[in-house]
Amino acid sequence: MRSSEYKGLAFILGIILIALVYLIKFLLSSVIGILLLIIIFLVVIVLITKKLIARNKFQRNSNIKSSTLEMTSNYIDVKGYEREGDGSLIHRNIAYEEIYKDGYIVGEYPERFSYYDVHHIDGNKRNNSPENLQIVTREEHDQIHQLHRTLINEKKIIKDKGHFYCESCGREIKHKGNCLGCNVKKKNTSILNS
Repeated sequence: MRSSEYKGLAFILGIILIALVYLIKFLLSSVIGILLLIIIFLVVIVLITKKLIARNKFQRNSNIKSSTLEMTSNYIDVKGYEREGDGSLIHRNIAYEEIYKDGYIVGEYPERFSYYDVHHIDGNKRNNSPENLQIVTREEHDQIHQLHRTLINEKKIIKDKGHFYCESCGREIKHKGNCLGCNVKKKNTSILNS
């Protein structure tokens, strides 16, 4: 409600209270009716004022939150991708601006950008240079990662440029062997089999 609406509400309540006073005045003495009117009117004004103060405080806090959200810097999400403050994926934004727009004009990418995945060629999710990004279909992207997992499973790739990969699923990890997820799956499978 706006302050003008509160004023209108207070005016209507005041009229109702005056009518109540005349009713009370009729029933009781005039001094008691006037005192009741004053007390009720003051209570209504205090309640309306508290409501206005609380509303203004909420609006100020909302404005602060939205302005700080817009100024938030980039961050890394749970999957290891860099995101802008608004939540958009940085590598997709770069691929769209630097690769897709030109390719779309010449007919290299006939579909809308949302149809495509963006692949990091070197496997480093934080290397978002246009030279390291490749726009591929979801099927092509799955094939690329399946091939990578196959090579890892055949132990042809164990360590690549200082990066280790899980021997079961191919996910980049910080040590040799399996990632935590694959270790948990193996333990659960062995418990169920025994």
